[in-house]
Amino acid sequence: MGTDSDPFAVTDAAGRVRGIEGLRDVDASIMPCIASSNLNAVVMMMAERLSDTILGLPMLERLDVPFHLLPGGITVP
Repeated sequence: MGTDSDPFAVTDAAGRVRGIEGLRDVDASIMPCIASSNLNAVVMMMAERLSDTILGLPMLERLDVPFHLLPGGITVP
């Protein structure tokens, strides 16, 4: 996944495969950088976002959710 100026990007930001009309790719293979966390949550988020893009829905507004730090730096949502 990348910008139009990136010659190595196979898909654009909407998951459309370059050079093949009507084909989209929505899985971990289009991630520009692999996350160091569990990939399941990241791929589900990408699928939700790209499905909204395919349906023409607007992005959800940002939510600032408070979190608390426990002793030792552990975060709890």
